[in-house]
Amino acid sequence: MNVSPSASQSATARHAVEVLIDSFVRQQNYVPAKARAVSHLEDLHPRLQDRARDLEPLSGWRAWSLGTRLWFITARLCSPERSPAGLLILQIRFFDKDGHLAAAGEWSLQAGGHWKLLRVIDSDEGSIH
Repeated sequence: MNVSPSASQSATARHAVEVLIDSFVRQQNYVPAKARAVSHLEDLHPRLQDRARDLEPLSGWRAWSLGTRLWFITARLCSPERSPAGLLILQIRFFDKDGHLAAAGEWSLQAGGHWKLLRVIDSDEGSIH
């Protein structure tokens, strides 16, 4: 099966963003250590499935569950122009188990692997949907 370079590049970019999400989650202790990763879309609420399928380029998603609790995050790598210091910036969105946006912000990866909140994104801003 031939995979076009653009599809391959897209998959590589998505994986890179997902690795960054994992780094953020570990450093911020966002989910309990006992939570298990959810890797299959069919295990998610239909709205979350849609969120994962409708991601922009340079974006990824991750989900975890523990009992009846669910954590779902999407993230998009911001353009380098947004960071004069050359730091990686992710726009991270946090959703509830039903697929509704709970919070969003822009976080930068600092030296030493620490994540710093740059700004909270208001749900009224056009960049959040």
